[in-house]
Amino acid sequence: MSGPLGFVAYINRLPSVLSQGGVRSQFYADDGKCFVSLADSDSSGQLQTAVSAGLVYLRSLQLDLCLSKCFVLHFGHPYPNSVLTVDGTVIKAVPHERDLGVIVDSKLTFRPHYEAVVKRAFSWMHLFRRCFETRDRNFLHEMFEKILVPMLMYVSPVWSPHQQCDTALIERVQ
Repeated sequence: MSGPLGFVAYINRLPSVLSQGGVRSQFYADDGKCFVSLADSDSSGQLQTAVSAGLVYLRSLQLDLCLSKCFVLHFGHPYPNSVLTVDGTVIKAVPHERDLGVIVDSKLTFRPHYEAVVKRAFSWMHLFRRCFETRDRNFLHEMFEKILVPMLMYVSPVWSPHQQCDTALIERVQ
């Protein structure tokens, strides 16, 4: 492969291959997402057909899927029989997954993301206390503003907490 431009040239037709089965897809760099609205239990076949067609297309380009990085995330009421397979390997269904730095869960509450961000912020605060002997308020405030606030605010318009318990969890960091 001749670098990123070559990859884009190869992969550029994949969305049209996937959409033939009524499946929508989004791509960002080398990450792809396929999604379909399951109106009934028969609709899950659309996704299976599209993924199989996409795999045939990728293999014609001598590319392959990394199955360990593939997963199924159901939103709403999942159909228990909707199992996705690739070459006989069942793709694991997960309750939440990290996507572009945000942990998305099946109920779109973003609760796992809030918890992960708060845990990471407290880890950094603990690291500050171990690494710096000073307890100067100005210095610690500066560290908070320069390191912790960007961490807490990263893509916050996407996951902005709207429940009081989630807001309280994040405000504990202050």
